Amino acid sequence: MVVKVDLDGIHDRISGVEIMPGNYSDIRLVDDRIFYLRRTVADQEGEDEGEQDGPDRQGPPLCSTAWRTGRKRSWAKLTHYQISADGKRMLVKIKKDYAIIDLPKDKLETKDHELKLAGLDMQLDKHAEWNQIYFRMLAADARLLLRAEHERHRLESDAQTNAPLSYLS
Repeated sequence: MVVKVDLDGIHDRISGVEIMPGNYSDIRLVDDRIFYLRRTVADQEGEDEGEQDGPDRQGPPLCSTAWRTGRKRSWAKLTHYQISADGKRMLVKIKKDYAIIDLPKDKLETKDHELKLAGLDMQLDKHAEWNQIYFRMLAADARLLLRAEHERHRLESDAQTNAPLSYLS
């Protein structure tokens, strides 16, 4: 993949955003707002080292900055978030819980939007899965070989049809 940067007028297209020093991840731009997870030294103060590794650990705060006005918001401590392709909804993970919410404007509310995943289990028969993968690949290879053999026969018959008739002279 080759990325080309159009340098003509780049100064008019770059905008600076004032941020505090820290680790920033999951940066997303929706309309004029930049959403990101921010981990700074101030965020880590008071956290127990043992709590950071378990499934109950609290993640960094979800923040947003309106890049035109510079207005900054800190929403809630999340483990992860994902914004929908249309930019209207957000999947958030807070500790072990998931919720699908509207993109926050004033307040991040997950109480009425939590997903009930307690009874969701998956049973996997690895032997059956690998058999299915193997036989699908075997069938695909067989189709490829048959197609190649058919093409070879077609080319041979075309060559025989278009061959010079020197034996008739």
